[in-house]
Amino acid sequence: MPSQRSELSPYPVTVAEVCRRFSFSQERRTILDGWLRLRQGLRILGYVHGFQWLDGSFMEDVETHADRAPGDIDVVSFLSSSELQASQMDATLLGVLSNRTATKGHFHVDHFIVPLNAPGIAIVEQTRYWCGLFSHRRLDNIWKGMLKVEICSQAEDDSARQHIQSGVTV
Repeated sequence: MPSQRSELSPYPVTVAEVCRRFSFSQERRTILDGWLRLRQGLRILGYVHGFQWLDGSFMEDVETHADRAPGDIDVVSFLSSSELQASQMDATLLGVLSNRTATKGHFHVDHFIVPLNAPGIAIVEQTRYWCGLFSHRRLDNIWKGMLKVEICSQAEDDSARQHIQSGVTV
């Protein structure tokens, strides 16, 4: 059993580390590009503070375990309320990000938002739900972890995008 906070999931990583580690196939690079575009969309809507938990088959060696490529990446965004006024928001982008199916189709991200300005009990319950759901592999109930990535600057995401576009694998 881990006894140090640093040993507990979700494990903090940078956006660059995620892109370097998981960009080893064209399918994965496409998904990572979608995730980076989703992050850019969140910033456009004024969500510049928060973090994301990453999970799902994308974080596993699904190519070996299930003999298939991942279809998407599972992401829970813990976000402070938008700093933009509703009139300033991109209505089309807001519509896509407000619809789970549209988000998955457009960005290859199964995306959920936990608003950090919600009542404390709601945040705790949402966190408990996602920890419980993301703690085990669905196929065989094996314990697993998730990654935590800060909502950082667009420049950091652009640098990570350059890596996945280069096609270089680690």
